[in-house]
Amino acid sequence: MSSDLRVFISYARVDSDRVSQLAADIGRVVDDVWLDARVAGGQQWWARILDEIKTCSLFVLVLSANSVRSDWCRIEADWARSNARPILPVLIDDIDVASLPRWWRGHQVVDCTERTVEAMLDVFEAVQQLTRAESPRPVHPPDPPAMPTGPFDHERERLGQEELSSADQLRVLAVLRDGLDYEGQRQEAAELLERLADRNDVTKAVHEAVGAALGRTFGREVAAPPAPGPVSQRGSGTPKQPSGLMRYLSNRYGGGL
Repeated sequence: MSSDLRVFISYARVDSDRVSQLAADIGRVVDDVWLDARVAGGQQWWARILDEIKTCSLFVLVLSANSVRSDWCRIEADWARSNARPILPVLIDDIDVASLPRWWRGHQVVDCTERTVEAMLDVFEAVQQLTRAESPRPVHPPDPPAMPTGPFDHERERLGQEELSSADQLRVLAVLRDGLDYEGQRQEAAELLERLADRNDVTKAVHEAVGAALGRTFGREVAAPPAPGPVSQRGSGTPKQPSGLMRYLSNRYGGGL
């Protein structure tokens, strides 16, 4: 095991369970394996990630159906390339490699879609080969990239507003409903749709559309609760009861919403 090598692993957060196993495997031959789950969020966290990539001995790009759609992974990989870091793409999903960005395809890709002894030996050999020689640093260091935004940052901001017009509700609904089609975005989209449906000012049409969307996505009907009454009928001091959507999502995600 080498104690002076540092490996940075870039991955989609939804793949964290599988990536944790990969990190443990790489940790058999390298002492320092870095995952961004170690640090908190925010601009300071993003600066830390960029520094870890810039100074790593090897950048491992985990290729999955989720990571190839991730702005975070793309920007991290571009930053590693700009800083002339050795790059090792590791495939964990059966995806079309030919559809990847051209420079991603130019690197040796290790197939770990099945965690076999042969696949792990290929990973170990690639890690040792790519870290054997010192990689030259760029003569003119590149400017650091801006921190990417989450897929639903604008919708989350709108949902935090005290009042949301019917037009804005429809815009939020359209974006979040599309997010249900993607595995890496589905849970966050569902959580935000539940927040939209639970607003005091939500319209009946949006309420029903949220229920229908979640019903189609999760394979069961979800009855939208009755639309709230006018503002003048609220504020009676009666505790608000969980909506049908809240109960459904709580059951779906084990009460974590």
